[in-house]
Amino acid sequence: MRGRMKAVGLLVGVLGVMVMCWGGVANAATDSKSVTVTAAIPALIRLTLNSGTVDLGSVDPETSPATATLGASVSSNRPWNLTVSKGSDLYNNNDNYYIPSSQLTFTVTTSDGRVTSTGSGEFGTGTQVAAGNRGGNISLNVNYRLVVTYDDPAGNYSATHTYTATTL
Repeated sequence: MRGRMKAVGLLVGVLGVMVMCWGGVANAATDSKSVTVTAAIPALIRLTLNSGTVDLGSVDPETSPATATLGASVSSNRPWNLTVSKGSDLYNNNDNYYIPSSQLTFTVTTSDGRVTSTGSGEFGTGTQVAAGNRGGNISLNVNYRLVVTYDDPAGNYSATHTYTATTL
């Protein structure tokens, strides 16, 4: 019986501790606050060209046209547009002669599905090269094509083309 009394006393003690704990939790105070998380991501665009020169080499009217490719890559977090503007037509300083713009043309090729349109034709001011959706490392090729004739004087020719990528 003495063992039973001990067990009952122990059980009453444990139940008393449990009641005090539950009573303490029931009387606990809480305070919650919410925060707003903000971040600003600006419109970003990066244009990379694989070279600063497009070399069409030595061009013979008998084997014309000459071709060369300029690789380009656009990374943008917005839809984008890529244009090219010529500083002038191909110019030979020795003869003060310009090759007509109709003889230097381009096409654009890409296998990237994020490119939504491509341009082609003569170089001008703000000439459309390509446009696309946002994404990183969107690759395309600008394929130059030069046709020369015997009417074009021998010499070294150059022109400057400026490529501009813009977010929409």
